[in-house]
Amino acid sequence: MRNLIITTLILASTATAYNDEQQSGSIRTIPLIPYHAQRRRRNLSVQEFASRRMDEEWRSSPLYQGLGTHYVDLWMGTPSQRQTVIIDTGSGVTAVPCSGCAECGSGYHADNIFMEEDSSTLSVVPCDQCSSISHCSSDACQLSVRYQEGSGWYAHEVWDKIYIGGPHEAPLDHPPKDAFQLRFGCQSSITGLFKTQLADGIMGMDHSSLAFWRQAHDSEAITSQSFSLCFSHQAIVDKEGLDAGVMTLGGNNPALHTNTNMVFAEYTESNSFFRVYIKKIYLRSSGETSVVSVGSNPTIKQIDMDQTSMMNQNVIVDSGTTSTYLSRSMATPFKAAWKEVTGFDWNSSARLTLTAEQVDALPTILIQLHKWQGGAQNADAEGLAGTVDPSNPDDALVAIPPSHYLSFLPSENKYAPAIFFEGGGRSILGANFMVGHDIYFD
Repeated sequence: MRNLIITTLILASTATAYNDEQQSGSIRTIPLIPYHAQRRRRNLSVQEFASRRMDEEWRSSPLYQGLGTHYVDLWMGTPSQRQTVIIDTGSGVTAVPCSGCAECGSGYHADNIFMEEDSSTLSVVPCDQCSSISHCSSDACQLSVRYQEGSGWYAHEVWDKIYIGGPHEAPLDHPPKDAFQLRFGCQSSITGLFKTQLADGIMGMDHSSLAFWRQAHDSEAITSQSFSLCFSHQAIVDKEGLDAGVMTLGGNNPALHTNTNMVFAEYTESNSFFRVYIKKIYLRSSGETSVVSVGSNPTIKQIDMDQTSMMNQNVIVDSGTTSTYLSRSMATPFKAAWKEVTGFDWNSSARLTLTAEQVDALPTILIQLHKWQGGAQNADAEGLAGTVDPSNPDDALVAIPPSHYLSFLPSENKYAPAIFFEGGGRSILGANFMVGHDIYFD
């Protein structure tokens, strides 16, 4: 058993406790920079920005928002070539389109494909060193990956020197000290959303040995086997980058936590996924972003679901999935509670014409996660369940406000629900669950 921490929330292990040492130069904080700040930064020279990086305690570089997902710059090869990759805690392989990949996102992706032949440090992984998910064919380690929504890709495994972040328009003159050799997939074919997404490729951040953060640790680029994701959200998307939060490798950054303490939720590794345990779900009448309501006497409606069956659900935290997908067994009680609180039916396929004020007036969804078994919570933390469930005061409570569970569709000027009841044996807490919280995977 491990635990996940949120500053709302932390997923962390019972073996690894948070401590001040994680805030040393060994951790890497990658901020998702607002568009106006990105514009200001572009007025700096590459050398000026590089020197600023070396003078700061944190290793900072921009992350961006894609089409419902969050992505980061990877500078790959020698000389460095930029590739943008979706941060995906639901998969374990990093992969980008490479030379020879036909119809691989031209016109959609942020960058050109990665040119293998232009990198002097690239090497093809030999057949006697294939990973556990690849196989030898044509003197290379071939692999293919399919995703739940139907997209996928084919690739061969290579090694090359990479670093994360830095200036967006040009590589650093010299790779930073946390650059390392990464095993990744050079894609020769992509299908589905991989063709039309804004990011070029994907960064696998699950619990497997090939995950980006694990390879960074194995290469001593970071000293702690942990990372945190702090997502924000914009209603629009731009190739040049928009405000989208912060990723920290090797720990978490307390500078992100304003007047809040982190709370811990239990997780277990399940087929390399980060599995958590939903104990209860509530609807709160005030559509506020925090678990603590500042309104006067809001109505809190607990959804009538069997707690034992809820705890037995296979629930994973998946940053690469835009929306949240709950088990079909939750649909009927959720819809009944929604109708009671709002007066109208929940319809996941609806298109809603709403003003911003009407959106804000909708209920906030509160998800209660099973407490961490490895220690005590901070009693002053606001993200605890004691206010709604006095019998389980140390459980973690996560708020999903209406602005996060409704997606605005600019082309239609309408809102669409982003919570679905389509999961059979698995529920997915996607990026819209994570937005607004610093989630620490320890």
